[in-house]
Amino acid sequence: MPSPELWDEVGADVMNSIQPAIPEVLKWELTEYEREGGWFVHGRAEGHLGGKRDALLLIADKRGLAPTPEQRALIERCEDEAQLDQWIARALIVDTADALLADVDP
Repeated sequence: MPSPELWDEVGADVMNSIQPAIPEVLKWELTEYEREGGWFVHGRAEGHLGGKRDALLLIADKRGLAPTPEQRALIERCEDEAQLDQWIARALIVDTADALLADVDP
């Protein structure tokens, strides 16, 4: 059974829909030691940043901001969560990828 924290984070509806498809051999509980381990924390943080990068690029694409390959690469390698949050908020109101990334030195 997945941990209660995972249910809260992902949402019960999502967990209920995917749980039947998870093979029994893959269903296990992490120990407290494993949850606090650097590999787990780092992987979770990287996944969080990756989600923000993906969201930013999706918003930019859906709004027609048309980032260049260089601008996409800049977004994809960004590891500053505050910067990504700022760009996501800005992506909702600007009209170009240049305006989105205006605070970045070329």
